[in-house]
Amino acid sequence: MKIPLEADLPVGQNLYDHLLFAVQYNITAPLNINNKKASEPERILDYIFNREGIFSRNEVEGLILQNVNPLYTRGPQIELQITNKAYKEGLVLDPYLAFKKEIVKEHLKRVDQNSFIVKMFLLQPRSKGYLRLSTKSPFSSPFIDPRYLSHPEDVEDFVRGIRFMRSLEQTQAWKSIGATLVRQDVPGHCSEQVFDSDNYWRCIGRHFLTTASHCIGTCRMGSVNDPSVVVDSRLRVIGIKNLRVADASVMRYIPSCHTNAPAMMIGEKAAHMIRLDRTHRYNI
Repeated sequence: MKIPLEADLPVGQNLYDHLLFAVQYNITAPLNINNKKASEPERILDYIFNREGIFSRNEVEGLILQNVNPLYTRGPQIELQITNKAYKEGLVLDPYLAFKKEIVKEHLKRVDQNSFIVKMFLLQPRSKGYLRLSTKSPFSSPFIDPRYLSHPEDVEDFVRGIRFMRSLEQTQAWKSIGATLVRQDVPGHCSEQVFDSDNYWRCIGRHFLTTASHCIGTCRMGSVNDPSVVVDSRLRVIGIKNLRVADASVMRYIPSCHTNAPAMMIGEKAAHMIRLDRTHRYNI
């Protein structure tokens, strides 16, 4: 692209991201939040005047972090978020999920207004991607290839996570509300597989897993002698003065958690180090 080279660093390599899968359960008890409940005036007024009711809490009623692969010890591989929201048209038509219209249409036939959603996150993917410049213009979007599910063990962790999630159906709590899994497959999308077999869920994962938007690692932090790193332990870009990176891209490995709080911590730590460097007149 004929861009002058200031430092030869592996910027854009080492891209990791969490993957997200959403599945719905029908229930026999009206415990969830749906469009009808959210539009009832008394519920809105209850929050305005009393700060109580369905608008006083977020959608996540329960959260589980689970190790489903004992051979992998970096951290829990699966997070389950049990949400109180019904699987309604306004949700599944969200462009973030980008479901095909025929899939949305079929799924909406299968769910009741009394339903809830379980969100599963793959927290320790082995698949690693990259991003690169698409043009020399800083205003052009980069080329991003996350290479999701390129490592076969990621698919297997997804299947293990499904098995753990489905084990919750046998608990007294879920039985008491008649929690029934709503099938994801539709004609042309895994319907040819035997329902609930491992191959069925492998197929579902490849069709319905999506990004959790937790990308990390493309400006990896580490020793200046490590050829895979971009910034040193004080977040300074190696070989370039007065330039630091202070976001999730400096993480060496993806954490078994959402990246918002760690990214904020990195920013706070960067601010602290900059103040120290200026105070002690470090050469930055």
